[in-house]
Amino acid sequence: MYLIEIVESDAPQLSQYAKLIPIESFAGFVDSADFEEGQSVTYRLFQDDSMLYEGVYFKGGATLAEDIRSKLAALVSAGESLDDINKVAAAFDLGDMTPKPAPPEPRPPVVETKPAADDSSAELPPRQFRIRPWVLGIIAAVVLVLGVGLVYHAKQSESSNIRPKYSELVAKGDYRMAARFYPQKRESLEAKLVAADNLKGLKALSKEYTDDQLSFDLAFLKKDWAGVVGHSDFSLDMTHKAKLAIAYVYAGEPKQALTINEELKSKTLTELVFITMLHLGQLDTATQVAKQIGTKDADTLLQAAKTYQTAYEKADQDATNPKLSKTQRRQATRDRDNWLALRKSLGGKTKYE
Repeated sequence: MYLIEIVESDAPQLSQYAKLIPIESFAGFVDSADFEEGQSVTYRLFQDDSMLYEGVYFKGGATLAEDIRSKLAALVSAGESLDDINKVAAAFDLGDMTPKPAPPEPRPPVVETKPAADDSSAELPPRQFRIRPWVLGIIAAVVLVLGVGLVYHAKQSESSNIRPKYSELVAKGDYRMAARFYPQKRESLEAKLVAADNLKGLKALSKEYTDDQLSFDLAFLKKDWAGVVGHSDFSLDMTHKAKLAIAYVYAGEPKQALTINEELKSKTLTELVFITMLHLGQLDTATQVAKQIGTKDADTLLQAAKTYQTAYEKADQDATNPKLSKTQRRQATRDRDNWLALRKSLGGKTKYE
């Protein structure tokens, strides 16, 4: 079944139609007097769920069928796929668009002429102007360049009407065009790129469309934690809630993360929050989380973090103490950095650090 999607039109009468209408209804309307001269419509042709063609019809003398036939003929001349072109032609009952070989040109009859009698007194014919061969060569070259340019322009301007396959666009990584031609598959495409941590692919999608979820996913992969929190105003599934909790941890708001985890009840997230708090030196809140975890390992890590933190603070004070010698301050600076590195190594680095 062929359906037409009305993308845009300056004809107010089209508002009475649904977004997808049968092709017969569309053709009947645009060829009627209700669709006035000078009005235009941008439309897409679908067969089942596959888009076959996208075009613009400007009413100005030619009927819809005549307009489409001329555009398909241009695509044929530009070397586009005849199979795709004929599918569109079949939808509009235009017949086969395959070009037919031109008939041979008739040869002019040969007329024999007799040499004129030598008459020195006869009037001489006017002098014939002859074009030199090199001039003909230049003219031929110019015509060839112009011809190639026109064909190239026609191909570039018309080839976009035939929609490429979704699988081909995704296979070659052209995610932006995949989102443009298949808007109904944007959500699944975005989920696939997020699962693969494909930051480049998500950036390509953002050039075609943007919303809070896409901005959220982009910010998370870029570890822009403030951006994640700022774009969390949409219906979050469990995965996005877990990511938001992680963002809160690294944005310096661990209590927000723990509030979200009251719903998620994720042991892994609790341990991640705990380890991150140790690395960030947020030991008061880490003490509360260690009680929730309730394991000997968590208590051991917490006590080590407190020891390293105390040593770090002492070395930090010594590094700027004017009463100490320059050598002692340098040593204190090295000690401070070492204690900090030890605290940040507790439990190992998380994948988001």
